[in-house]
Amino acid sequence: MIFDDLLARLGTQDTVAHIGPSVLYERFRFYRRTAAHVVIAEPDPSRAAINNREVSRTNRVDQIESAVLAAGRRAELRRYNFDALSALCDLDALKSLFPGLRETERIAVNVLPVAELIAKFPQNHRGLDLLVIDSLGEELDILKEINAQDALERFSNIVLRIARLPESTDFAPTKNLLEWLAAHHYDRSVVLDGTDPDLPVLYFQRNPLGKNLEQQTNLAASFRAENETRGAALTDAHAKIKKTDEDLRVALRLQSASQDDLKDLQRQHAELRADKQSQDELLRKVTQKLSYASDYLRRLAIDTPEAAGLVEDVQSSAGENFPNEPSTDFSALDDEEDEATDSAIDDNESR
Repeated sequence: MIFDDLLARLGTQDTVAHIGPSVLYERFRFYRRTAAHVVIAEPDPSRAAINNREVSRTNRVDQIESAVLAAGRRAELRRYNFDALSALCDLDALKSLFPGLRETERIAVNVLPVAELIAKFPQNHRGLDLLVIDSLGEELDILKEINAQDALERFSNIVLRIARLPESTDFAPTKNLLEWLAAHHYDRSVVLDGTDPDLPVLYFQRNPLGKNLEQQTNLAASFRAENETRGAALTDAHAKIKKTDEDLRVALRLQSASQDDLKDLQRQHAELRADKQSQDELLRKVTQKLSYASDYLRRLAIDTPEAAGLVEDVQSSAGENFPNEPSTDFSALDDEEDEATDSAIDDNESR
């Protein structure tokens, strides 16, 4: 049998914890083939009395006549007309599986908290201990309490006798139990006894890679999340770089257009400046020539009085053609020329 082979592999440094009320003792022959230390918690006084006869024959088995439950609970042992269903909780749900099931007796029993049971185990262990729970309806609560005491890791093997109660939307005890075990790496099971499919005995072995696999999975998830964060940041950075590059290209195009406009304005300004300089030079020359012409005509008018009207017409025409040009004041020249003329006449008369 698988169970016998398992017991044979346990050594003196290992522990077997058997939690009842149980009917498995005879089936597993009181662990006679194991060298491990055995701790039995049996709340049923009748079964405890029977067990004591076997326990007294070896110093490797200790029996505690108490129910093992979470701290603070009271317990009543319920006996039914079907002896294998003795339990510490109400099993009315089993009436659909066992027609005619009825309660025959109810007695108060002692309660040993899970934490105190764990304290009775040797502190040094190899993590190969065996846990047997044959307390119908209490399996999941006991397992959770053992886990809360950080003691679940010492049990690499778990044996459970469970009742496959009918499951509904709000009530799925078997499913919840199996899912909890799988979540804690007891994901491989073997049916040790399936004689009654509604009361099977199951053996669960902890997956030795489970914890490491969980750590690796969590690490991979962490790396994946970090990579996603970095990827999102990188995508955002690429988007910003692309937007900046587009803005830079637009700015460069605007700058190039501005430079072209500036060059065009500079060219136009240079052309206008050159035209102005040409016009100024031309105007200067014209003004100079007109000045010469005016001077000539004035001299001519002095010598020939009939030409005086022509001089006035020329000056008037010059003022109309160059209204913005500074006019040449010839009055001073006239005075000088009159004085020269008068002096010449006086000289002629003296002669």
